[in-house]
Amino acid sequence: MNAVHNSSALSTMSKAKAAQLWYQLGYKVIPLMGGTKITPLRHGPWLETLSAQAIDVYWSTNPTYDIALHCSTGLVVLDADTPESIAALEALEIKHGVVSNLVVQTKKGVHRYYKRSAGLLVKAAGHSTENHPERIDIRCDNGYIVAAPSTDKVVLSETLVPHDQLTEIPQVFIDDLLIHNGGQPLVEVPVKTTPLTNHLYAGD
Repeated sequence: MNAVHNSSALSTMSKAKAAQLWYQLGYKVIPLMGGTKITPLRHGPWLETLSAQAIDVYWSTNPTYDIALHCSTGLVVLDADTPESIAALEALEIKHGVVSNLVVQTKKGVHRYYKRSAGLLVKAAGHSTENHPERIDIRCDNGYIVAAPSTDKVVLSETLVPHDQLTEIPQVFIDDLLIHNGGQPLVEVPVKTTPLTNHLYAGD
């Protein structure tokens, strides 16, 4: 998908049209109850039959529902909610020469989107903003992220970037991020033993 889409158009789109656009750009969209992180559907069955028609049908009867993007496509989103964590994320990008080309403003901070590199060892993580304001949350694998134009989400980047054109995030970046977050680099691929579920682990 090489078409260029101006991100400002999202703000005037219906949720149905916005969901279709994200889908056309290569993302897996899932519905959220308006203003929440709650998905009313089981992820597995919805994603298995996801299509432009399914999106039309669902949002035609639920026009106010928000939109989330499922990370099982290889999407990795870093979520910074404080000035400290935003500064830390920007410093990591500068250090490694890796700059997200799709950035979304949230109510508290920013989401920076990346594409998973081949063999990347990473796992989802959330941190207490109150106890560790410098830490950066990670959304990936079977998690999902609330997308614009959902409640309190605005794309800051000039264009909407297709999934396959997102900046690729390398292992060295993730390793430094995990150390910054108080952990250690992963040494083996996390084993996924459960199917997609209607869990509530999501980025806001």
